[in-house]
Amino acid sequence: MSHLRKSFWSLLFVLVFLVTACTPAATPTAAPATAVPPADVPTAAVEQPTVEATKPEEKVTLRFASWQWGEPGFGDFYREAAEGLHELNPNITVEEYSLPVDQYFDKMLTEVQSGSPADLIMLRGSLYPQYVAMGALEPLDDRLAQTDIIQRWDPAQTTVLKIDGKTYGLLMMTRNYQMVYNKAAFKEAGIDKFPETPEEFYEATVALTRKDAATGEQKYGLAFPTTVNDYGFYEGIMLWVNCYGGNFAKDGKITATDPNTIKGLEFMKRMFDAKVTPLGITFSEQQQRIIDGNLGMLVGGPFVYPFLEKLDAEKVKNIDFGGTPCPNHTSTGGPQNVIVIPAAAKNKDAAWEYIKFIAQPEWQAKFPELTFSQPGMEGAMSADFAKQYPWFKIFSDAAPYTISISPPGFEIYQSEWQRIVGEKVEQMFYNNLPPEQVAQDIQTALEEFVAEKNK
Repeated sequence: MSHLRKSFWSLLFVLVFLVTACTPAATPTAAPATAVPPADVPTAAVEQPTVEATKPEEKVTLRFASWQWGEPGFGDFYREAAEGLHELNPNITVEEYSLPVDQYFDKMLTEVQSGSPADLIMLRGSLYPQYVAMGALEPLDDRLAQTDIIQRWDPAQTTVLKIDGKTYGLLMMTRNYQMVYNKAAFKEAGIDKFPETPEEFYEATVALTRKDAATGEQKYGLAFPTTVNDYGFYEGIMLWVNCYGGNFAKDGKITATDPNTIKGLEFMKRMFDAKVTPLGITFSEQQQRIIDGNLGMLVGGPFVYPFLEKLDAEKVKNIDFGGTPCPNHTSTGGPQNVIVIPAAAKNKDAAWEYIKFIAQPEWQAKFPELTFSQPGMEGAMSADFAKQYPWFKIFSDAAPYTISISPPGFEIYQSEWQRIVGEKVEQMFYNNLPPEQVAQDIQTALEEFVAEKNK
């Protein structure tokens, strides 16, 4: 398994934003606009009962689990596809199984371990290899071989989702994070172009951080998480560490003390010390602040746009997107969402019919139009959509340069790893510790953690 992790994840350019039990619901439950870090997923193999798959020709109710049923765009896409499949094959009815994102991943794990999972499960890309290691997923290679899906799909389908020669899921969504900014706030602060280097970026955040002369309200330059309890904290750390060419692991070795890693930590502390970010606010609050012009920038994906448009259809005209101030607009990201069929699913054939249906080119073209996100199929975006939202090109162009936040060679420890790093960086901020010392503390803590795991 050690060799697998190193060879597999050295190719991974994904992320995790990241994420967690209650009674299943048969109707959509509204999910919050943001996610939380995932719970630990053990790699012990799951004993799966022998289940005879139900033929799609028989009447079946296909239970599809996803936290996205209640999210704008995503729920619409999967619901419309379910209706389309039912029209094509009236014997297949899709039942929506929805949970809030902070409960979802723990619940999925419990159901998989108990041998009673849904027929289809949406997973974060970061959790996919762990479920494979558990023996919890159905291989799809024979089914895929009877289609042209692989030929049309993002290369990550074969480089990332194929483990030990087998494929257990279909990549539904890739993503990377760039910068969302308020053009009116930039103009008021006297900034005439979007920053292209880290130094220009820092200066812009400082210029945007000021009190409104008329209202006295405090405005901020950039929203970024600063504690381990903040949504996306570890990914925010990795954004700037990667920007300077650093990482906390490379080629299976812990590299927290790498000079480039330290440079990324120094840049973060510099912004924190300049008080350019509002502390302790949720991602939803960040969205409200930026649409109101009281926040200059936030880190986000194209899927932020419909949330902002829903908040204020007029003010959203002030919103635009810019690339990260890093080489090639490097950012965290990669395979985000993967749809899988559990090994213990009761309706595997019907589940595959749904996957095939949403993999059609016309449905892949619908995906960005409804979700403002990048689909698994390459070149799926229509010319009309690209013309209407030209800023989407920033994300498409940056896609080849995305870097996974999972530690190469240590992916199986993702949850514990990000907690260790996050706690140390939080101490750097709030205890005013030197980045060099913090990097050494992280190095030592990670080495001790891995040594303990390898006993």
